[in-house]
Amino acid sequence: MRSLNGGCQVPMGVYGTVKEGQLHLEALISSLDGTQVYQGHMDGPVEGAEAMGVDLADQLRKEGAQAIIDELLQEGVPTMTGLVYLIELVRAMLSSSPSRGESVLKKADVVVYDYLADSQLLTLCKG
Repeated sequence: MRSLNGGCQVPMGVYGTVKEGQLHLEALISSLDGTQVYQGHMDGPVEGAEAMGVDLADQLRKEGAQAIIDELLQEGVPTMTGLVYLIELVRAMLSSSPSRGESVLKKADVVVYDYLADSQLLTLCKG
C-alpha cells in the first residue's frame, strides 16, 4: 500500500495471514465517503511478502484506486507513507528467513502488538 502513497487520512489497509509458509493478503482502499471501494487479494510464499504487496497495490491501482489518492492530494489532504508488518508475518519471516525478520523489526519506527506477542521478538526492535 506504500506504493499507492496513501496515508492515515486514506481509508486503506492490508490484512495478511500465514499458513504453512503461504501468505494470503487482502487489501482495500475506499473513498472518504465510501462510494468507491477497491478490493483485492493475493497468495504466495511468505518470502515474497513485499513483492506481493507491491503487486497487489498495482492491481488496485489498475482497477482505479489511484484516483482516490490523486483526488485527496488535489484537495490538499496530507498523506504520509510508512510500512507496517503484522507480528505474525514477522514470526513467519523469522522462521523462513531469520535475517529478513530481524531486519524488519530493527527498522520499524512503530511496532504495535498485543499480549500474545512473543517478548523475544520485541527485543529485536530498535530502542
